[in-house]
Amino acid sequence: MMSIDTFSIKDMLKFVPDRPYLKAYFRAKLGYPLDLDNPKTYNEKLQWMKLHYHNPLLHKLVDKFEVRNMSQTLSARITSCRSWACTIRSRSFSMPTYPMSS
Repeated sequence: MMSIDTFSIKDMLKFVPDRPYLKAYFRAKLGYPLDLDNPKTYNEKLQWMKLHYHNPLLHKLVDKFEVRNMSQTLSARITSCRSWACTIRSRSFSMPTYPMSS
């Protein structure tokens, strides 16, 4: 049987719903209560984001292979847009020349 020392706070509170869990864990780690209704500190704002900000893009961004595919697709789109825009611009007016910084 495992001793109580091997369990962390996270292990003991896994069954608790998100909001009370975050409040208890936050208080135990940082020593002051978590105010999710009016977050002021950076740490409070991060906890608020965990509970309220659900962007489906975030699931893709944590997968390094998915991000690689997304960046390749995006760079191909940007390259084609840039060449198209430069072609259109060169026909209508000359591009300004900027001094090179040294």
